[in-house]
Amino acid sequence: MDKIKKFACILGIAAIISMMAGCRELPLIGKLAGQWQVTEIVYPDGTTVSAPERYYCFYRHTAHLTCYANIRHTANMTYDYPDLALEFPNVSPCQLTSWGVFAPPEANDETRGWIQRYTIDRLTDSQLIMTTAEGTRITLRKY
Repeated sequence: MDKIKKFACILGIAAIISMMAGCRELPLIGKLAGQWQVTEIVYPDGTTVSAPERYYCFYRHTAHLTCYANIRHTANMTYDYPDLALEFPNVSPCQLTSWGVFAPPEANDETRGWIQRYTIDRLTDSQLIMTTAEGTRITLRKY
């Protein structure tokens, strides 16, 4: 009888430990996950825009670019630190300049399915600095 109680106790402890470990879900994209508020955008020509009330939200394989007026643009995300790529299947690049995104020279209001590439220069629990392929530096804070 003691062996059965001992076995049941060990089995119960093992079940509790495996449930606790199984419930802990870590984000696939690490520190990048969550909502980030744009604090500064420095364009290649030196123009600086501070606190434009814009947000980047990163979740698994999706990104949302949002603003206070409840405007939301969705992108498919590919992330392999320090490289970040956002593919916008339904948004013209001309609509995203206030997030630090430059439209390619050939883009117009009908352009869809294009990719914006970034390099992560700094990523901490509270700050993200990234640079677009065109040279725009975007500084964000965790929101």
